[in-house]
Amino acid sequence: MEKHDIPKEVLEDLYLKKKLSSLKIAKMFNIKHDRTLRKKLEKYNIPRRTISEACTKHKKSELNGNLKAKSYMIGLRAGDIHAKIIHKVIRAQTTTTRKAQLDMMKKSFGLYSHVGVCPFYNKKFKCKQYFIYCDLLPSFRFLLKKPKRIPGWIFNNNRLFYHFLAAYSDCEASWKIVKSNENSVRFSFSIKTSERGILDDIRRKLDHLGIISHIYFEHPKGKVTNHGYSYNRDLFNLTIYKKGDIQKLIAMLLPLTCHEEKLLKMKLILDKVDSDWLTTKNALAKYRKWFREEQTLQ
Repeated sequence: MEKHDIPKEVLEDLYLKKKLSSLKIAKMFNIKHDRTLRKKLEKYNIPRRTISEACTKHKKSELNGNLKAKSYMIGLRAGDIHAKIIHKVIRAQTTTTRKAQLDMMKKSFGLYSHVGVCPFYNKKFKCKQYFIYCDLLPSFRFLLKKPKRIPGWIFNNNRLFYHFLAAYSDCEASWKIVKSNENSVRFSFSIKTSERGILDDIRRKLDHLGIISHIYFEHPKGKVTNHGYSYNRDLFNLTIYKKGDIQKLIAMLLPLTCHEEKLLKMKLILDKVDSDWLTTKNALAKYRKWFREEQTLQ
């Protein structure tokens, strides 16, 4: 049998019964282009699935008024998760090289639809990355618009605010552990973004909750950084320095985060909050080793 000679009954089983895409079937038979596979469907008079059928292969569920989950999703959307309409479904998507990002998408969206993963080569950054997506029901249209401020119904509810902040931090925040003086440790929490409105809302809410934060001008738009990057907009940095405030924030975000890397970093801070630098440095080295070995998607 030649490479492209697929029996009709096999093609019907894979395409109509097992609901595999033409692209997946093409890969199974080493066919370079899925359009070649589509021509075979036409040759065998196998009816093409409608757009609706293609988008409903996986079972989808409604959010059913879960405001905590909705607040977290809006926090992700305010961060680096994108959303758009694809054939009447709402697609949430991102690209990454990190396993924690994939797991975060599965934890936050996996209850409501299938989370798909597609590897690709990023020519700009010259590395292998993964496209992660989840096709959701039309009721998730609230994800389409990227927030410039925290919605009032979230801002005015402490619990919902923490869900939003947990998600936004999962996308944008850094938890840092550095040496201070001869053998002491300094911790910090920071969020760097061009969305000044989001940072202003976070600062105001944290201040109301008794957590002091500061906003600094980080980098002007257009100017190339030391790492060779430039930004289309001015970059700002919200930072928390006080050890007690960082502990208080971690206590609220720890049960809500879906990002394994951030989760373990927060636990490390709590565990070493009263330790010296030598002890903390060894634990930090173990964390970095885990990060290198376990968190890069293959």
